[in-house]
Amino acid sequence: MAMNALDKLNALLSKKYGDGVIMDLRNPETSLPDIPRVALDNPSIAELFGKEGVPIGRVIEIYGEESSGKTSLCEYIAGQFQKSDLPYVDDKTGEVKTRKGVVVYIDAENAIDLEYAKVHGFDRNNAILVQPDSGEEALDIAFAYADSGEVDLIILDSIAALTPQAIIEGDMDQQTIGLQARMLSKFFGKSIATFKKNNCTLICINQTRTKIGGWSPTGTTPTDTTGGKALKFYASVRIEVRRKEYIMDKDDLKGLVIAAKTVKNKTAPPMVKKLLEMSFDTSFDSKKEWIDVFIKYNLIEAGGAGWFTISSGEKLQGRDNLVKYYEEHKDEFDELVTKARKIINANTGSRVSVDEDEI
Repeated sequence: MAMNALDKLNALLSKKYGDGVIMDLRNPETSLPDIPRVALDNPSIAELFGKEGVPIGRVIEIYGEESSGKTSLCEYIAGQFQKSDLPYVDDKTGEVKTRKGVVVYIDAENAIDLEYAKVHGFDRNNAILVQPDSGEEALDIAFAYADSGEVDLIILDSIAALTPQAIIEGDMDQQTIGLQARMLSKFFGKSIATFKKNNCTLICINQTRTKIGGWSPTGTTPTDTTGGKALKFYASVRIEVRRKEYIMDKDDLKGLVIAAKTVKNKTAPPMVKKLLEMSFDTSFDSKKEWIDVFIKYNLIEAGGAGWFTISSGEKLQGRDNLVKYYEEHKDEFDELVTKARKIINANTGSRVSVDEDEI
């Protein structure tokens, strides 16, 4: 069949710019590229991102006030990347192979505690720590690692700490308005395609600051993130986190309840709200989260007075006994997780959230 003018143009552009740039959706044989994801073992955190986990090759922003769990959440995600088998292209053979996720942690705040990061599953033996002297240095290093194709996840901690060199070298009374925003705008414009091309995910930790002279109709103090507007536009996923309350055991502080909300998501329905329980000793309790999912989707039958009927027909009272049972019967637990994931992925067209107005 003879090629028409549009077919010829498509062929010419594909030859000029490479395969995968031009996709003719009129052809029923053209397959759309799926969004690859890193599956997370905590279902609530996974639902914040959509489907089973974090989209690969995208820019993600996690922001909130101080001590709200931002760094802990990123360390948990880093540990999940390090446990996963992720695809990469072998430079010598051109074959697609898999490797355990390689993480670069850019600590612009010079504040990471690698010993505590172990609690959240962060493996220092499969990570690279960078402590830059300026914002330009941090962003140049991030781009170099993303462009190499040898890294799967870059965590930038934090946007607020990326101080331009001109501010570092200038006098205290020097006017530097907009320097950081221009620096970030240039970086994202230059690098966004590189992250996607090399399947490298960038997670940016950001802080909220009070808007000077701002006004809110609700009477609350208006806040905004630092670094200008470039990150807001380039990020595929933006998650806001807040410290809702502390978890106490008598007089001992044991952890945090984190209120998380997906305020933007280009890969799944947005506005998902979750309450996450994080222990300072054991991180995020995935088993308890999964049991809540099993009950929600009737994979475990809930009865009165705290009694539950599991798939074998056995009855157990109390969620703690359910957790203990599935810790001793891992195969049954994994089977229910598989069933639950299928249900969650089938329901991605609808938003899943909790009824929390203050999240």
